[in-house]
Amino acid sequence: MANPRGAGREAPGSEAGRVFMIGSEAAPFSKTGGLADVLGALPPALARLGWNVTVAVPRYRGVRAGTLVERFPVSLGGYTSEVGFFDAPLADGAHALLIDSPELYDRETLYGGDAGYPDNPRRFAMLVRAALEFLARHGEGLSVVHAHDWHAGLASVYLKTLYAAHPVLGGAPTVFTIHNLAYQGLFEPAWLPRLDLSRDLFTAQGLEYWGRISFLKGGIVDSDIITTVSRKYASEIQTPEFGFGSPS
Repeated sequence: MANPRGAGREAPGSEAGRVFMIGSEAAPFSKTGGLADVLGALPPALARLGWNVTVAVPRYRGVRAGTLVERFPVSLGGYTSEVGFFDAPLADGAHALLIDSPELYDRETLYGGDAGYPDNPRRFAMLVRAALEFLARHGEGLSVVHAHDWHAGLASVYLKTLYAAHPVLGGAPTVFTIHNLAYQGLFEPAWLPRLDLSRDLFTAQGLEYWGRISFLKGGIVDSDIITTVSRKYASEIQTPEFGFGSPS
């Protein structure tokens, strides 16, 4: 992986600026839709502008890319996985960090079809926690954490709670990008303790969304900057037709 160490948080666009992305899929490693195309193309594009860029994604079944750089246990609400971290170079000096937890990601499909795998809350909370734990070890000089869609929505939540006082991650600026508002990561509130989330977060101002927890809402509420894939889409998702029940 690109050297993550630096002297401090630099201004965006500077050569020392470091952006760490988290998402559920990225070409050429995994793909079900446009999210993978964006996360495959955006890191090299930012690298060409002078950023030091890494994108963290699961190492799904069949992915053989990457060189193992570290392996350590990551715990989440009483569940522990021995996670491997594989570095895979992308174009123009960007890097992918492939997060390997076979019991979570070595499955027939990425998400489990229309119904989703029953443990998807754990699978994608673990993606975020493993990525942040790796970053905690190697992330000095971090400029921004950029999370994509509901799968990575807890990144900002964890940074505002569990890592708020962390010497490396505490106060890290966060960006959350909405690619597809139709998928919101809605789960039963019983998952809260299993994800190391306080029951105090289950409020209208926090993660609660019509009686369930919403990973997407967590990303929206707790991120410093919210973006979408285009200005047009930003306008569309504020309408009843394309808002999928979300408040404008």
